[in-house]
Amino acid sequence: MEEFLKYVAVIYGVIQPWLIAFYRKFIRSGKIDIHETSRIEVGFSGTAPTIELNGTLRVLNKDVFVRSMELVITRDKDKAEHVFNWAAFCPPHISSMGIRMSPMEIPAGFLISQNSPHRYNIIFEDSDTSKEIEDLFNKYNAKCSDILAQLNILWPPRAGHDPSQKIKAKQQTLIEDFRNTDAYKDIRNHLASKCYWHHGNYNLLIKVITSKPDKVFSKAFCFTISESDAKKLMLNVPIMVEEPILSYFGTKPIYYFAYTSYNTKESNENQAKTIY
Repeated sequence: MEEFLKYVAVIYGVIQPWLIAFYRKFIRSGKIDIHETSRIEVGFSGTAPTIELNGTLRVLNKDVFVRSMELVITRDKDKAEHVFNWAAFCPPHISSMGIRMSPMEIPAGFLISQNSPHRYNIIFEDSDTSKEIEDLFNKYNAKCSDILAQLNILWPPRAGHDPSQKIKAKQQTLIEDFRNTDAYKDIRNHLASKCYWHHGNYNLLIKVITSKPDKVFSKAFCFTISESDAKKLMLNVPIMVEEPILSYFGTKPIYYFAYTSYNTKESNENQAKTIY
């Protein structure tokens, strides 16, 4: 019996490293830690409400492939909930003037290794609201094309010289008449109703969705939009409506954004859960 136990001990000593390696590679699951950085950027421009976040993802135990990321935003006041999908990867470098140094990229899955944490800077958008706003603009653009055609006849932007004061006055009259149309008023009112960034507190759930294993790693925060920031974001509505007219004059629209701090939620909301 003693000899048998010695034999078992020897065999175990030989196969133990292989068992450990097998466990680490095939059985033990990888985990993701979400480390937030800087501030939260809240926007309403283009065709959607947006959130921009940056930070670092770190994996534990083994390499993990991230299939996608999304946010769930819940407004405290009335529990209104919106899901934000990733829309663009932003460059990590900016100039001293705060300008991004390279163009944004279309989002795609990526691998995070244990030895190389992944830095992220991502714009998320409310895709459902974006679709509703796009439908509104499809109808509005047909009406807007009429005013643009009249402006082009009055003074082509490529005329090579500035318009006279008389032409400028006629341009302004055309634009003011357009602002009084039902099409203009309707889309402005509809867009204002889609800007749900009201003054108050919001819950933010960051979800990192992985593949093989199919899991969701999440971390919860909350943030506040001040009354002044809510008013600034609403000022983007007329800019969105008049963007085609601004383009006619060669003016690039400048949108307002709100910047707010992370407030950490309780750690029991930060656990990973498996997708079935």
